[in-house]
Amino acid sequence: MIDLDGWQVPASYAGECAPSATNLSIVDLSAFAKVSLRGRGVSELVRSSLDNTPAARPLGVATIAGNNLACRLTDDYLLLLGAAPRLEIQFADLELNISALSADCQAPRDGLVIANATSTYAGFALIGGAIEEMLRQLTAIDVSEKALPLWTCAQTNLAGVAALLVRVPELSVPSVRIYVASDLAEYVWEQLLNGGRRWRIAPLGSEKWQALRICRNR
Repeated sequence: MIDLDGWQVPASYAGECAPSATNLSIVDLSAFAKVSLRGRGVSELVRSSLDNTPAARPLGVATIAGNNLACRLTDDYLLLLGAAPRLEIQFADLELNISALSADCQAPRDGLVIANATSTYAGFALIGGAIEEMLRQLTAIDVSEKALPLWTCAQTNLAGVAALLVRVPELSVPSVRIYVASDLAEYVWEQLLNGGRRWRIAPLGSEKWQALRICRNR
C-alpha cells in the first residue's frame, strides 16, 4: 500500500502481470478525485476552454491539464476525472483545487454549480486486448471501437446497474474506464472479475497502472 494525498491505495498485487492481448487487468480508480460541473454555465466554460476538443459536444471526452479527463455528459453537465486523489485545473477564468478526501463543494458561480463528486462514483479501468468481448457479457450497448470510439463516453447499463464508460488512449494498451455509483462498487468489481475469468483477469496496482500511462492530449 502507498499513500496518495492521504488516501491508501494498493501499489501492487502479489503475482500481478502486465495486461496483454490474451488476458485482462482491472484497476480501482475510485480514490482519484472527481468533480461535477452543472448548469447553463457549462456551455460557456466549454466554449472558453474546451471548444476545439471532443468535449465541446455531449458524450465527448478531452484530456486537460495533463492526464485529467473532461467528460461532457450533457449540454449542462461536465464531469472531471482526476489522475490522482487531488484535482488541480486552471480553466480560462476558473481554478479548481479539490481533494478526494474533502467533502466540500466550491461556491456556485453564475449559472454553474461545482461539487466534489469523488464519493459519488466508484471508478475502475479495464485493461487488455479482450475488453470488448468481455464487456459484451455485461452490457447490451455496442462497445466496439466503431460504436464507442476513442475520445467518447457512454451512459449505459452494466451488470444491471447504471454505468458510465469512458474510452481514451491513455495507456500503452487498450483500456476502458467504468464509473458506477459508489454504493455499487463492490458488486460491480465482483461482476467484472467473474466476467473476466476466461481471460485470467487480475487486479493491477497503481504503480503498474502509472507505468502504462502515456501522455496524449486531445
